[in-house]
Amino acid sequence: VNFGGHYIFASWGSGTSCQMGAIINTKTGVVYFPEELGGISFGMDVPEYPLQYQSNSRLFILHATLGGEEKAGVSYLVWQGTKFKKVKFVPARN
Repeated sequence: VNFGGHYIFASWGSGTSCQMGAIINTKTGVVYFPEELGGISFGMDVPEYPLQYQSNSRLFILHATLGGEEKAGVSYLVWQGTKFKKVKFVPARN
């Protein structure tokens, strides 16, 4: 368990500077593929830890361009059990 109390965040590379991810419910075995984790693209100014999450929190912070979006920046997402809710987005400075 590394995320949200009883979930596992898993990720894998999907190309140069790109990752995909899933959320696994350890109680039910259900695997979720949120659209926000379907093609996370990291730009040139990536911090040391571009994905931030904790085992005891449902908050997920991404320093990247999310799958399905065109703007780079920092996304603050809260896991709602089956999907993410975006609570804040801070665009990257150009």
